[in-house]
Amino acid sequence: TNCKIVPAGHYSVGLGSVDFIACTPGTYQPTSGMSDCIDADQGNYVGESSQLTQTPCSEGTYQPSTGSSECMSADAGYFVEAAGATEQTPCEAGSYQPIEGRSNCIYSSINYYVPEAGSADQIACPQGEHQPTPGQIGCIEKEDEGGLLPGFSSFTALTMLLGAAIMISNREQK
Repeated sequence: TNCKIVPAGHYSVGLGSVDFIACTPGTYQPTSGMSDCIDADQGNYVGESSQLTQTPCSEGTYQPSTGSSECMSADAGYFVEAAGATEQTPCEAGSYQPIEGRSNCIYSSINYYVPEAGSADQIACPQGEHQPTPGQIGCIEKEDEGGLLPGFSSFTALTMLLGAAIMISNREQK
C-alpha cells in the first residue's frame, strides 16, 4: 500500500486512510501524522484552513472563546491594552474612548468630564460650571471673576458704569 504522511495543518480520519483533511479556520495542527486538529486558545485565533499555528489577538482586540477564526474589536468605551487578551477593559471614569478597537482611553478635556466607567463620550460642563483639569468625573462652580460689581465680570461692570455716566451727563446738559 501507498501510505501518506498527513502533513502538518491537516489530519487523517482513521487508520489506513489515504486522504487527509485540512484543519478548518479556528483550528490548527503543528505536527504531521495527527488524527485531529487543535482548537485555538482563548485570546488567539486561526483565520484560515491548513494552519500550523494560532495567532494572538492584537492590541485593541480580544477573544474570550476557544476555536475562533477571528478576534473581536474592543467596544467604544472599552480598550484592550495587550496582545492575546481574553476580555476588554472599560475606560475608567474621567476617560473615554469613542472608537472601537483601541488599546487605550482618552482623558476628558478641560471643561469636560466623564462621570462613569465604560463611556464612549465626554460631556461638556453645564453653564455656570467649569473644569480646569483634564481627566475629571465632574465640573465645579465657576468662581466670581472679581469684577467691579459682585457677580459681574469687569467688562460688564465697566459697560454698566459707562452707560450710567452717559445718562447722568445727558441729564446735566438738559
